[in-house]
Amino acid sequence: MAAAERLALPLVALALVLCTGLVAQGMPAVTFESLARAESALNARIRQTRSVFQVDGLGGAQWHSLEESLVLGGRDRDGNPRFRLTLDSIPGLLLDPAELEQRRTVHASHAGYLQQFETFRVEDPVAAARNYTLLDLDDRERLGRATHRVAVVPRRFGRSAWILELDAATLYPLFSAEVSAFGVVVATLEVTAFAVATPVELAAVTWWAPTMLMSRFSDAGSAAASLGLVRPAAMDGAALPADYALIEVRAVRNDLRPESSLVFVHGDGIDSLFVIDTYGAPPPPLPWSSPGDPTAPYAIFTYADQNVVQLMFHVHGVRTMVIGRSSHLELGLLAESLLRQATGQ
Repeated sequence: MAAAERLALPLVALALVLCTGLVAQGMPAVTFESLARAESALNARIRQTRSVFQVDGLGGAQWHSLEESLVLGGRDRDGNPRFRLTLDSIPGLLLDPAELEQRRTVHASHAGYLQQFETFRVEDPVAAARNYTLLDLDDRERLGRATHRVAVVPRRFGRSAWILELDAATLYPLFSAEVSAFGVVVATLEVTAFAVATPVELAAVTWWAPTMLMSRFSDAGSAAASLGLVRPAAMDGAALPADYALIEVRAVRNDLRPESSLVFVHGDGIDSLFVIDTYGAPPPPLPWSSPGDPTAPYAIFTYADQNVVQLMFHVHGVRTMVIGRSSHLELGLLAESLLRQATGQ
């Protein structure tokens, strides 16, 4: 899809939704529940182009794309999504085989995050319906398949919206565009090949699995105990953005490095934000980050891209990262409240 089309099409649709609230006539109702149910049951082989509007090293921003292959296999017995996501190529770059293999290795290390959190997904239909409005726009066709175009609009300013082109037969998005709170398209995912499969046809697929040991818990105390941590960083009293609730706490152990992490996952039904406390991580090489000096000042380090904000600080041997799509102000307030807790202020 050309850049001009990528920018114009979603913005026109979003303006239609926000300004008029019109709903296309004659279209079947699509609900957050039906979207979640359809994705969790789908078996398919997919090729797709993932594009993100990223900040570059010169202070500007430009589109970066990846061509990927995706296999979906529904859910396992524990309800976890089964998928395999691999990098095929990087448009615009001529890489020799060794360089391409290096890129694929890096991509594989991020595949779980890309598929589960950088792809539109309804994690909690009830929370999604509470925090977003879902509106039908029109009927279209893509890859020779009938599609329904819908808009997913947040009820609170400062959050992302999405334009989706849903395959009529499966409700899987054959195209999605993430639109920031300021009306800028910051990411797209365009399916270029789509084939529904059967579980038997996918029996030989090796599904994605975490590269580090990870366990899921409903509370921080249990997660910390599993790692042998006596005093985990507390989230009580943290300035969480409105509408986000704790989904789970993940205990992550890295056998290759003397580090372990607690990952607090919060969500609003569609979007997720993360607070990651890593124990045993080396401090940044700066004088105010000394873990042995409780009187030393501390700082929050910030990285803001077009569709994600990351904030980090290091206090007394614990590195804390806040990662999310919410506004820089909301995530900044969250990071500041966690910093105050960590320093006892």
